[in-house]
Amino acid sequence: MSGVGVRWLVSCDAVKTPSGAEVLCMNAFPESKDGDPAQDLDRMNASLAEWAARSAADSTALIDRFEELGYAVRGKSEDEIAEILRQPPTGHRRT
Repeated sequence: MSGVGVRWLVSCDAVKTPSGAEVLCMNAFPESKDGDPAQDLDRMNASLAEWAARSAADSTALIDRFEELGYAVRGKSEDEIAEILRQPPTGHRRT
């Protein structure tokens, strides 16, 4: 059986689609072989940045939210958004 004896890291989030439907997103990753939590976190963050960039490409509301959080993503391509989201926010957070 695959995965026996392997610890998994799981990320889960509920998001709303442009139509207002709530969708549960979940990602699971096997823990790194050397057990380095920093490496696991980097891998998880990169994956979430890519997912968020794909989602933002179709969601004005998500673009607005990222801008509110200080991420300058408006008018950027999906690849550019992913790279921006891999870094700390550069703008002022608007609440």
